[in-house]
Amino acid sequence: MNAFRIEIEFEEKDGFTEEGLKDAIIKNLAECQLKLLSFKYQKDGYTEDSDLFPISKTYSTCECLVAVKSFGSSIPFYQIVLGGIQSLPQEYPYFDIHGINPSMVEI
Repeated sequence: MNAFRIEIEFEEKDGFTEEGLKDAIIKNLAECQLKLLSFKYQKDGYTEDSDLFPISKTYSTCECLVAVKSFGSSIPFYQIVLGGIQSLPQEYPYFDIHGINPSMVEI
């Protein structure tokens, strides 16, 4: 079975909770009739170092596995999922997305 894996790097804001983020993702996917298969969260899971400045920035991460579904339309599945993920900060304003890394995986 194939799944769509999305790794999200983000900054947490006041009011952020792991459950709040997970619930927002589930709700967002359900609007497109998609199902979250797995959710893994890690506080301060990614550190980005700058070559230009002696500053590093640490971001929290989460990994989501989404069940692949054919929509039979001209819009590819992954674009629907990524569009929903990118709009999450509007629905759940307690985090800022820094990066999204999508991939297909076999589970």
